[in-house]
Amino acid sequence: MANGPDLPPGVDHDDNGDEPFTQDSVNAEVLAGSGFLPTANVSPGALPSGWPLNEYRIESLLGGGGFGLTYLAHDTLLDCKVAIKEFLPTDIALRGEGQRVVPRAGPAVEMFEQGLRRFLDESRALANFRHPHIVRVSRFFEANGSAYMVMDYEQGRPLNQWVRERGGRVDRATLLAIVRPLLEGLQVIHDGGFLHRDIKPPNICIRDDGAPVLLDFGAARRYHDTEHTLTAIVTPGFAPFEQYHSHGNQGPWTDIYSLAAVMYWLVTGQRPIESAARVQNDPLIPASRLADASVYGASLLRAIDWGLEPHDSRRPRSVADFRRVFMAAPTPGRGPLAAGSVSVHPAPTVRATGASEERRTIVCSVLYAQIDHSMQLDTAQRLACKSELDDALARAARAVDADSRLILDTPDGTALCLLGQPEDACVVAQRLRQIDFRDLGGEADGSPDGNGIKQGINLGPVRVSRAGTGALDLHGDGLDAARALAELARPGQVLVSRAYYETVSALGTGTPDGLHITGQRVEIASRSQEVFELDGRSGITRRTEQAPTLEAGDSLTPVLEALLTRHIGPMARVLVSRIAPQARGAAELIEQLSRHIPNDAQRAGFLIEAQRHVAKSASTASLSSPSAAASHSTARRSSASLPTTTARHASQGARPLDDQVIADIEHRLARHIGPMARILIGRALKRTGTEQALLEELARDIPDPVQRAAFLAGK
Repeated sequence: MANGPDLPPGVDHDDNGDEPFTQDSVNAEVLAGSGFLPTANVSPGALPSGWPLNEYRIESLLGGGGFGLTYLAHDTLLDCKVAIKEFLPTDIALRGEGQRVVPRAGPAVEMFEQGLRRFLDESRALANFRHPHIVRVSRFFEANGSAYMVMDYEQGRPLNQWVRERGGRVDRATLLAIVRPLLEGLQVIHDGGFLHRDIKPPNICIRDDGAPVLLDFGAARRYHDTEHTLTAIVTPGFAPFEQYHSHGNQGPWTDIYSLAAVMYWLVTGQRPIESAARVQNDPLIPASRLADASVYGASLLRAIDWGLEPHDSRRPRSVADFRRVFMAAPTPGRGPLAAGSVSVHPAPTVRATGASEERRTIVCSVLYAQIDHSMQLDTAQRLACKSELDDALARAARAVDADSRLILDTPDGTALCLLGQPEDACVVAQRLRQIDFRDLGGEADGSPDGNGIKQGINLGPVRVSRAGTGALDLHGDGLDAARALAELARPGQVLVSRAYYETVSALGTGTPDGLHITGQRVEIASRSQEVFELDGRSGITRRTEQAPTLEAGDSLTPVLEALLTRHIGPMARVLVSRIAPQARGAAELIEQLSRHIPNDAQRAGFLIEAQRHVAKSASTASLSSPSAAASHSTARRSSASLPTTTARHASQGARPLDDQVIADIEHRLARHIGPMARILIGRALKRTGTEQALLEELARDIPDPVQRAAFLAGK
């Protein structure tokens, strides 16, 4: 790729980034991680169509730049499309015999080796990012003398094409609907110590549901890295001046400039002047003068101008600074997404001290609500429906104590995590059934009342983590299962998992009215489970908590509640208050409470600690069981049935590899790497004969050392 006439040595124009702005509209899909429209595979340096690459088969070339090439490929194991980025820095390497990547002679050899190591290290780090508005890096590997980064495939349109199809301009509400989620994703990237460095309209995909996602991490790098810097990709108009120099002062403000440039283009219809021409006697007309303030608001336009300052020292220093200014700008009129991004409301009872405050697993009821994708809606109507759903859920959630709920907005729906009464999820679900989307111009197909909302309810573990901004992020099996149930539901229907059904049944006095088995099954945490439906007429009622009636409960139940809270969070209080009145002694109470701890090692730890307290209390005859000794003996038998982590790990190699052991290992591995676990286990079983050997083989496929250690420890 030739350098432009005014560029410093070692800086490449990204020519592919220019094409979508001038070419005719192309009906093409955006491929995640590419940021380019599909092109013919004609580059002499590209892998040919049909070329096998591990379990992938190359289909076509999507595009390329100074760092390498991006391909559309087919995953032959999972039978799906992926995007693959190949490390091929054209200034120091070329394609050799047998499709191998070969560094050029001289100093290029060492530079290539350094770049290859960095590509692998940063691919490993990027694979840990999980955010709905960032393309997911699923894996990476070495082959052909180079390295490859595999990314998800996204269906949608590049932003420039999407805007062009809608007349070339967007209103304020649409602008915020695009930029808000991207800022959230960008914050995650920066919190991880990375910069994207190539934000531009072709690298922003608008999914079919209207949600934006940031693509192409081929140029990403750690911004505290002081090692040799490889050639930078520069897209004129969207790259700040510091990217034109190998030792420019790059930081979060670098990505802010690029995103502000995208915003400038959205509100004015013009690409900003190249930053190198703006350093002295800046000729760029500010957005505050060029764009329509009656549409966007003067404060919002001034925020764009701030992000576009040519000198990096004058720009916002962080995403939080930039977001604070333009999100606080007065709104000329309420747009579809004015309330469309429901914040995560942290419950004080979730907070802990030390490192546990950053990452905590709790057990809670999860209600996931989403708009039916089959509804005949244009983009504006879909955004309006999503906003109405968020507003309605926020209103319905007011029936629940504010300290007992977490609300998380996602691209396709909204999740409500309830830390208190499990029945609250059904109460909120019934209220959401009252929405009628026909008032907003949509057609709620399949829903006679025009509701168009599909809901799923589950009870399970949810991981709560805190980003550097202080915002909470929620993820885990409990949330994923609720989302899967919502996908399975019909418009206006509420589906419930067996885990939720059994918990509500156990905490009540029998089978709850309003929950009926559907005959369907759903895959939850690698296990097929029956599905229940919430009756649209009666539902289930919220039960009041009962005071524990276990004799001497004043000494035992507070301790059990405190121990249980360590493992599952605030729901411990509800479980203890419901189960204690029905328990026939301390041993039974402890056993029933332990069933609600999903992690084997934590369950064993709870049993040991609880029985230790029972043993101390036995001498004072504080238990209500027929005799303290009998209860203690029963408790010890319960403990023996659940080995500790150490004992389990020590005996793993001796256990036969039967179906149950394999299923358990697959479930644990899936927690760390997702659905690929099933494929990897199938391969590893051909090479191993014992459980310990299988675990060690599979652990190599977990890139994060902490997660790898947790997997080997039985977690």
